[in-house]
Amino acid sequence: MEVIVGGSLAGERIDRAVALVAEVSRSAAIALIESGDVTVDGSARVKSHRLAPGQVLRIWLRAREEAFAPNDLPNIRYSDDDLLVVEKPANLVVHAARPQDRRPTLIGSVLLAHPEIAEVGEDPLRPGIVHRLDRGTSGLMLVARSQRGFEALKLQLARHAVERKYLALVRGVPASGSGVVDAPLGRDLRDPRKVAVVWGGKRAVTRFSLAVGTPDYSLLEVQLETGRTHQIRVHLASIGLPLVGDELYGVASAVLERPFLHSRFIAFLHPFTGRRIEISSPLPRDLLLALEHHGISPAQGIADGGG
Repeated sequence: MEVIVGGSLAGERIDRAVALVAEVSRSAAIALIESGDVTVDGSARVKSHRLAPGQVLRIWLRAREEAFAPNDLPNIRYSDDDLLVVEKPANLVVHAARPQDRRPTLIGSVLLAHPEIAEVGEDPLRPGIVHRLDRGTSGLMLVARSQRGFEALKLQLARHAVERKYLALVRGVPASGSGVVDAPLGRDLRDPRKVAVVWGGKRAVTRFSLAVGTPDYSLLEVQLETGRTHQIRVHLASIGLPLVGDELYGVASAVLERPFLHSRFIAFLHPFTGRRIEISSPLPRDLLLALEHHGISPAQGIADGGG
């Protein structure tokens, strides 16, 4: 789009002008500016730049439909005016890391069905996001649909009032049927891609129990008390139970191209109705095949509900 700045736009901040001209949200306008898709007289400008009469405003828009076909829409397991529970497929990032990032994202596909979420949250790159799953992790995740829902869900997570259970296939067998890893996590100074157990890191607590296993492998049910980056993967590896398929912290797999980690159950009290909501998610096909390869049946140790 190309516009010659006239009386109505003269003196406006560029982010507001882009929102008005392109008919997009202010957060989307800021993302366009920061990604270099907006110029004034041929040059990129900061979002606070004020337009002058006669300047040429150019905006490059990319239709969301080009990045997300209809079959990319996630499975929405619960929906109301304030929140969603969605099933994230494996190998899909939750949100863009920077404005220039054009990879498909979970929140990008959610916005196709619920564009109002673009205005929710604290960061235009992470609208509606109250917690995340790693790219390779599949399963259930909360998304706020309103600002009041965002604030309420963040508070519940901070108070550890949201119950989150995962299934993880690890190499090795725990010494007892259940256990707790309470170890602080921080950036690994030797490898910036990694998180590690470090002195002075943020407190992180992971509970686990043995669901079913073989002499060499165990299917664990894991429950988070905190939600640090890579928490389950790092904590289990730190006690000698590395995740199958996790090439960063665990062990490579002949049948799996991502870590065996699935967010299988989520439960919480609705912040405004008080109703308890419980959602469970079945294991996807690639994880079922990995269990079969290792001679494990999930039905032996995992119920359909909260476990």
